[in-house]
Amino acid sequence: MKTFDKLFLNGVTIALLTVVFYLIVKNPIAAAFIAYLVWIVLRTAFIYVTNRKHIVFGNISVGEMENVFSVWGAERQAQFLFSLFPAYYSPVLTGNVIRFMKNHTEILVVCNYKFSPTGCEDVAKLYRENESATPKKIYVLGRAPAKNVLILANELPIDISFLPSRKLRRILIDHNALPKSIEKKKTEKRPNGKEVFSRAFDTGRIKYYFFLSVIFALYGLLNIYRVWYLLFSALMLLLAFLCLISYFLQKKNR
Repeated sequence: MKTFDKLFLNGVTIALLTVVFYLIVKNPIAAAFIAYLVWIVLRTAFIYVTNRKHIVFGNISVGEMENVFSVWGAERQAQFLFSLFPAYYSPVLTGNVIRFMKNHTEILVVCNYKFSPTGCEDVAKLYRENESATPKKIYVLGRAPAKNVLILANELPIDISFLPSRKLRRILIDHNALPKSIEKKKTEKRPNGKEVFSRAFDTGRIKYYFFLSVIFALYGLLNIYRVWYLLFSALMLLLAFLCLISYFLQKKNR
């Protein structure tokens, strides 16, 4: 899906939610604000559901797959994918690059997963290495590149495409070749009540609680639901006051 399509779909979704909530609250500003918050929740839930780990099928999410490949390094990625190529393509493995022929066209698959997106320097390196060669198509496997990287790739006189990680994951699932996730050390420690309390009432949060208190108070003066907004304002002010008390208690105990 292109960027314009995503923006259009998100805009239509927020507009429809705004209309729905306007019928409930009868205030366009409040309806738009609530619709935006609901859209954020829905979008977050959608991303979580589509990227979550499918325990039943033993699959790993897109993000986990990217992390596994990044830990492996470029050459091991290429070796893993090279083993999946059919023999009739006559693939050739050179470092992190897999070369094969299809319809009389040489195609290169460049494995470039790392803990940062594919950058302009990666694209420039591909151009330097292939500018004097015969026309070919290059597929780059890596994390989603930024917009300036896509612009640079389109401007260069070679055919460079970036295969989305979601598509690569689907291909690996179809070939029953999805890599296993890396086992993590069991070092998780549940925070106790004291740690949770100290984080919630950290002195650095005073300014944020106070700012929210002022915002709720000002918005309450312009809204028919004044009581509710003033209650939220008082709650934020109370949290700021508790942070201040926590600060003096910690200072006294030192």
